[in-house]
Amino acid sequence: MDSEVYVEFSLTGIDLNPEDITSKVGIEPTKTWLKDELISPKGQIRYKQNGWKLRSHLEASDDLDEHFRVILQQLRQGWQPLIELCSVYEAEFCGVIYTSGERPAIHFDRELLKAVLQLNAEIDVDLYVLPDHDAELNATQRNHSTEMNQASEASIAAASNELKSLHRGA
Repeated sequence: MDSEVYVEFSLTGIDLNPEDITSKVGIEPTKTWLKDELISPKGQIRYKQNGWKLRSHLEASDDLDEHFRVILQQLRQGWQPLIELCSVYEAEFCGVIYTSGERPAIHFDRELLKAVLQLNAEIDVDLYVLPDHDAELNATQRNHSTEMNQASEASIAAASNELKSLHRGA
């Protein structure tokens, strides 16, 4: 394994209705979830809020910047409603790279940064450097890392919403 890459765009919020998001932007998500659903069927951690997620549809061997370009193209058909939704809900682009020694390029050009700014979104990049001696072990580590990353995302989003609620109430 040299490297595996993907990018996801997600919207999250306590009162977010995934079906409404799909209807408004006209894009079929890769995944949706509701608060209190299990993040992983094998785990016990639950989502703290509702969510809508779209994953880039490129091969895992393509570069990170190409995944970002493609996911922006996927989102363009619902861009205007998406801008409005991103002013209400938490929006994030998450790039994930699994590598076994190769140094991947991580670069964000102006076009990408302008689009992220239009959506009032955040960018997160997770880089996992895995030993290259055992491909089966690497697959197991990737699956575990993905589950842990999803649990971490849900916890961070919940904390962010709590802080916003406290800020509004102050």
